[in-house]
Amino acid sequence: VLGNVYKDVTDDLRRGSPNMADMRTNAYTIRRASELQYNWFPAGSGPGRGVDTAARAEIWTNRAAFRAAQDRFASRAVAFEEAVASGNLDNMRSASRLLGASCKSCHDDFREERD
Repeated sequence: VLGNVYKDVTDDLRRGSPNMADMRTNAYTIRRASELQYNWFPAGSGPGRGVDTAARAEIWTNRAAFRAAQDRFASRAVAFEEAVASGNLDNMRSASRLLGASCKSCHDDFREERD
């Protein structure tokens, strides 16, 4: 779901004149997810617990690095929501790129590729 919301954001920003109501809703959704994410991978819920997951074991074995990635996403989600609130298209694009980079970095380090 979160990936689809971010795709909507990037598609809207590419159009040059984004629908600001949609942008505000999507920015809120992303920021809210950045708050909720801290509950998504509790201790003891990792792979091997009968749950089909693309999450790598490093989420649980390297909690400090994973928490840093979560914090980066949360910070960039807030910055993106603030950029949307400003209405400045250049700021929104810049904040969106940084937000996307935080998502990619975390996925690269903590998510298995699936076919």
